[in-house]
Amino acid sequence: MMVEEINASVKKNRNWAVLGIGVGIVLIVAYFGFEMIMSVERPPVQGTNPKVIVSYISNPRGLEKLAEIEQRQFLEEWQSYLMSDAEAKDALKAHLKDLTSADRKAFLNSMLMKVKGIVMDDARQFERMTSADRNKFMQKKAVEFESQSAFIKELALLFGSEAPSPERFQSWVFEKTTPKEREIATPYLEAVHNVIDQLRTQRRNQSVAANP
Repeated sequence: MMVEEINASVKKNRNWAVLGIGVGIVLIVAYFGFEMIMSVERPPVQGTNPKVIVSYISNPRGLEKLAEIEQRQFLEEWQSYLMSDAEAKDALKAHLKDLTSADRKAFLNSMLMKVKGIVMDDARQFERMTSADRNKFMQKKAVEFESQSAFIKELALLFGSEAPSPERFQSWVFEKTTPKEREIATPYLEAVHNVIDQLRTQRRNQSVAANP
């Protein structure tokens, strides 16, 4: 092959390579541009209509698009707000009653899977902790579980049999997890329940001592 032919072939292949790279860059930019346009903006927790929050959680282009740590922060902030504001909590319950069965189920499934993710994240933290750190962690989580249980029961009534009760939540987590995830979650959930039982026993004993 002559030098001119070789140079022509190299130039032709280089042009195709450059074109291929250019097309690839355009497609990547177009994809991320589409994702940014289609993603739902994160709403502020306080003062936002519950319809907006519920839609944001249910929408696959809403909460799901945030990083896992941001998803958890959003849900914890929202939960704290609801637990401290009776009007906001009542507004949420009223909105959930007005939803169609399909929309209510979509919201429930999104919430349950997010809660499962949080439980697994906590279980992995628990697995890596020392005994001393585990005790402190369990005390904190037990108080959180107890403070949330009344509200969870109220919401569960709106969803009927579709929603697992706080007592059945551990079984529900097991149904939705892999064997490896169950191996990690079981010690954590058992530890939480043990601490909750201990706290309740202490309160009963203190009540009996105060009212002999």
